[in-house]
Amino acid sequence: MTPPECHSLRSVAGKEDVFFCAHPQLHARKSLVNKPICRSCRYRDQSAPNRFRSPLFPGSLCERGEMELVIAKYREDVSWADQFRGIRRTVYDKSGTVRENALPNVGREAHTYLHHILTRYDDLAETTVFLQGDPYDHVPDAHEQVWNLEKGAGYRNLCDHILVEDGDGEPVHPGLRVKEMYGALLGAPAADYYICHSAACFAVSRESIHARPRSFYQRAMGLVLDRKLGPWEIERLWQYIFQANAVRQGVVTAADAGFFRDLQLLVSSHRQRDRYPLIVFDLGLHPQQREWCLNQTGVGLVTMPRIYKPVEAIKKRHWWQTWLKPFYIYHAPLERALWIDADCVIVGDLSQAFGLLDERPLLVRDGNDVVTENHPLLYERLPLPEGSETKGVNLNAGVVGLCKVRDRALLSAWAYGVAWAAVNPEGQRLSAWADQGMLLWAVHHTKSTDVIRQDMAWNFPSQGTSDAIRRAVQNERSILDEIRSDYPEANIVHWLGPNKLSKQLVDELQRLFVEGFQP
Repeated sequence: MTPPECHSLRSVAGKEDVFFCAHPQLHARKSLVNKPICRSCRYRDQSAPNRFRSPLFPGSLCERGEMELVIAKYREDVSWADQFRGIRRTVYDKSGTVRENALPNVGREAHTYLHHILTRYDDLAETTVFLQGDPYDHVPDAHEQVWNLEKGAGYRNLCDHILVEDGDGEPVHPGLRVKEMYGALLGAPAADYYICHSAACFAVSRESIHARPRSFYQRAMGLVLDRKLGPWEIERLWQYIFQANAVRQGVVTAADAGFFRDLQLLVSSHRQRDRYPLIVFDLGLHPQQREWCLNQTGVGLVTMPRIYKPVEAIKKRHWWQTWLKPFYIYHAPLERALWIDADCVIVGDLSQAFGLLDERPLLVRDGNDVVTENHPLLYERLPLPEGSETKGVNLNAGVVGLCKVRDRALLSAWAYGVAWAAVNPEGQRLSAWADQGMLLWAVHHTKSTDVIRQDMAWNFPSQGTSDAIRRAVQNERSILDEIRSDYPEANIVHWLGPNKLSKQLVDELQRLFVEGFQP
């Protein structure tokens, strides 16, 4: 099957299944992509990036109004904007200096952005990039991101710095009434928790702005100016105002150098069914390990997203990698994400999993004998809705499928629980098995316990030890075929605890070819 027609795709001599792409949406070595990555790209039907339509910088294209930079300046030195020659720029100055586009020093950058939208509502550029006076503190690669922006982006946040708070700004910025602002601005029932990108540096299309009438932005301006903390509150809400997610789906996992062997087995099992892209968060892989990942069909390697500094404190905990799991899911460039732990092996058809995910979250009970319920004190520190029954309810977070639009409340609550644990170290011991307990708390909080599947097909705990190598040689089959025969009722097998499949295979090789070798 060939990739769809795409102006940004170039053939590579001598390679039938590898292509050069002008705008790969997943990290790709030397911009080389394969069919799964290409099919997952939401811009495949768009024109080639500006920089690939002309041998020069895209000045002439941007001068026609396709892109405009709007910079909210106070006393910052904005000479950095000179590098964007050819792109239309509007600098609004709040320093008190009498000059063109001077504005009163009120409402921070939110006032500036809304002023631009209101005054230019009928004359907006095709894409407007809103930036603070010094964006590089939060967006160190701002220049590269701006040059690579494409038509059809809709809304894109340029900052990968993630924070999560409840409707009152807890635990990061207590006192922010985000929930009130959400209700007053959007006129819809407010969520309990909000995940957002900080810094308010983003690009938005004219169509996305025009999806709301001018009166909406007039109301937003009034709220920003009338509410004491309005500028900070709306900073959490830009994505809710502009964002429209494309329908994309795929598998997400994460690994560091210590889990690389397990990751290889997961990738190998995925490669046999490469209909869906596999996104791997790099939590500390060695250069050679990264190289291996980038050379695998259907695999995209993504760097670890920056988390708000107080939440980063969770990295001092044992198993910090798993604590941050909701942030990986949130940050993955997918709307529907099927999280699979790196110590799993895919033995079934994932299309069934995504079919289930069409209807509801994919959560699976814990099949171990180990108790996975949270300590009751956790529910005193983080109260649940009245009447919540926690006894006998458990789950395993090794496989979690979420639609990030539909299941926003559940994902946000999970991320909030992790953020709360990060700033309340004494409460971390109350959560069962790190992030797993916080996911369980989020399920109770959002009254979602009824979606937990009781069958183990999608998160089947491994049993005993494996002699898959010996049997594979004897039966002239692959190791994965042997695992499938061992677990006929499973679609995903999870090697829990210390009994990892990678270690079992190494031990088996030792027995077969070292200890059992007779010279």
